[in-house]
Amino acid sequence: MLIQWFANRFLEGPPKSVQDRLDASWTATTIDGPRGPVCVYSKRPSGPVTCTMVLVHGWTSGVVRSANRVQRIVERGVQVHLMEVRGHGGTPHEGPWTAGAVVDDLVAALQSMAIEGPLVLYGHSLGAFVALRMFHPSILHCPVDALILESPMSMYGPVFDEGWSTLGWVGKVPGLRKAVLRSLVTSWQRQHPRAGIASLDDVGVPAWGMPTCPTLVVQADPDRRLGPLHLDALLKAWPSQVPIEVVRDQTLRHSGTSVHPGRDEVLVRWLESQGLILRR
Repeated sequence: MLIQWFANRFLEGPPKSVQDRLDASWTATTIDGPRGPVCVYSKRPSGPVTCTMVLVHGWTSGVVRSANRVQRIVERGVQVHLMEVRGHGGTPHEGPWTAGAVVDDLVAALQSMAIEGPLVLYGHSLGAFVALRMFHPSILHCPVDALILESPMSMYGPVFDEGWSTLGWVGKVPGLRKAVLRSLVTSWQRQHPRAGIASLDDVGVPAWGMPTCPTLVVQADPDRRLGPLHLDALLKAWPSQVPIEVVRDQTLRHSGTSVHPGRDEVLVRWLESQGLILRR
């Protein structure tokens, strides 16, 4: 009972957040996700659509911040869908919270969307972790043509360790950490029986999922929230045959810079180089 109580601490959803309000240029829809309704906000360019981008925000962030990231991209012909992460804003959540539940929502969202042109996934922080999972063999989804990761989370282990460190002396009780991890894995297996999660290694790269399409990584340098571990692990596991460009920016913060002209320039230049938007 005590072990499960500790495990449940790591399955809590985000703090209650205020529902984001986007301006009238965004169309709000609600899809039926496997664990309840999911809010999606969409915007079309005024001219022809060159590609479709689906963006997943990070932990305790929201769709308004996502909208700031893509405003210039929409102006260049990209149709954008912003998926609100479960437990944030108007997308409710009850029961154990896992990144796997957000993955299930993203699969359902992609299946419900009209994808015009190539599909680009864009994930920030936790959203990047969710996007990486879309490349796991167990996930059935639309083919992804390009991937953008901003200050990505790439494994759950360091996040668990950070939470465990807050337990103080209790966390030093012999055998407790191992027992809680076993309980946590059992909870993941119960909620996601086909996910193939048997250990902490299965919720981190490369086992979690590795991209098969051209990828841009925009990294806050330094990353004062996740540190260097996540990007280092991602690059160490990266498939040699998959193109990747990593841009480190000392003016970009992990959070708090949803408006950032320098990042806008990097995104536009990279989308141009991939033929996803027209050059000017």
